[in-house]
Amino acid sequence: MKRSHPTPIHPEPHLLAGKTVLVPSKNFELEIKGRAPTLDFVVEDWWDRVSGYSWKRGNGNFACSNYYARQTILHLPYDDEVIYGKIGAFGYLAHVSELQEGQEPSTTYFQHWAPTLEQAQKEVGGMVQLLELRDGRQLLCNEEGKIHGLPFNEEATSIADGHQIVGNAMILTDGAKWS
Repeated sequence: MKRSHPTPIHPEPHLLAGKTVLVPSKNFELEIKGRAPTLDFVVEDWWDRVSGYSWKRGNGNFACSNYYARQTILHLPYDDEVIYGKIGAFGYLAHVSELQEGQEPSTTYFQHWAPTLEQAQKEVGGMVQLLELRDGRQLLCNEEGKIHGLPFNEEATSIADGHQIVGNAMILTDGAKWS
């Protein structure tokens, strides 16, 4: 019987496929010790496009097993937003929230409609932290952004009532606030 190749979860290649980005070396310290604060990660593509299946089904695959251990320890999101790439000669999986493209984090404002939890998690790249600001607005950011070495967000920090914000942030006002 001929096995058909399953449809990948991500129909299109990752935007960074074929490019080199930075990942925090502390996230990979289980595998690579004594390296610089960031490592070059050459992105091949979404894992499911490379392998034909979710990383969660990668029993026996070293990259999948290794990623599962890192995902558990670092509390990376348990989803399929995972890419395959290489650090040096070795293949690794990385969650998209671990990638650093060298660009400034964004601050997005919502006034009339509230983003869903899933949309907020995707925007901030992980677990969402809700901060109630003194002026009545709400700020959403990555709860573990500092642990993951996300870049400083100057705009969000300037309105965050003394909190230092890293990574992408979302400001909710009026009808967009979460209850």
